[in-house]
Amino acid sequence: MNIHKRENTLISSPTGSGKTLSAFTAILNELIQSAGKDLIENKVYCIYISPLKALANDIEKNLNTPLRELKEYAEKVIKGSSKKLDNIRVAIRTGDTTAKEKASMLKKVPHIIITTPEALE
Repeated sequence: MNIHKRENTLISSPTGSGKTLSAFTAILNELIQSAGKDLIENKVYCIYISPLKALANDIEKNLNTPLRELKEYAEKVIKGSSKKLDNIRVAIRTGDTTAKEKASMLKKVPHIIITTPEALE
């Protein structure tokens, strides 16, 4: 509920309990609605902080897979509608992210940034 109200939200619970999927579902809902109306802006809508070890699994299972499935569904329901969803950008920023990659993120701002606690220092 807080995420839908655009309030900063800290979600803390045991591994595997669904917090990542819950957080991404709320933000994807907003991004998809904005993209469908051509209202998506060149700004960060969500920063997701996760330990590096869990990062790849979280992204694939709880963000990229649902986003890909939503694009496929949108294409079946309304031909060409998935093109607007292609505008939703996701980026990973860790301690290993190069200066060039960081600069690129400033030009084409990711809507969702996945990062690690170390990268916030």
